[in-house]
Formats: sequence, C-alpha cells, structure tokens
Amino acid sequence: MRDHFDQILTLNMARALKRRAMFLFQASVMGLSNAVIIQAVDGKSLNLEKMVSEGMLQRDEHKRHDLTAGEVGCYLSHGTLLKRQLETALICEDDIVWRFDANATV
Repeated sequence: MRDHFDQILTLNMARALKRRAMFLFQASVMGLSNAVIIQAVDGKSLNLEKMVSEGMLQRDEHKRHDLTAGEVGCYLSHGTLLKRQLETALICEDDIVWRFDANATV
C-alpha cells in the first residue's frame, strides 16, 4: 500500500489520543512511512446554529434530518483534504483497522 499512494492521510481529532496512538502503532508495524495524521474538525467545537443562520449549513433533505455536529465535522474534515494537490492519496479515519496483508504486493 505504501507504494501506491503519495500519502496516507488519516483524520484524527485532537482529543482522540488512543485512536491516534493505535493508528501510529499500526502504521509503524506496517512500514507506512507516508502515513500522516491530519487534525480533524471536532464537531463539538462548531456552532451549528450560527452556521445555519449564516447560510453555511442546510437541512439534509436526503436523510430528512438536521445534520449532527459530528456529521458536519466529518464533512468539513474530508473536504479540507480534497483540496490538497496530491496525485494519489488514501484518506482514512483514525479508527481504521488494517488487514495484516494490506501492505503486501499484488
């Protein structure tokens, strides 16, 4: 896997220390030197009411409910990564559990 992506970008909230440690351990064991931790947007830090009043956030008509703070934080986190100028990247979240053979060559 390390040979197929320019970077492996892993979203992690600053308060999720155990998840960060587990991901870094897995990346080390697998030799994923191109794995990078990216600070995720913590939905708990967002003012959803203000975002709605400013027109930055709308009701999710597909799911027919208001988005939760966690959903908005997740969306914003992934969205910031899509702006990066990388030819190939794997974007994952910090709770990923790698298969033991995920880094094997095909």
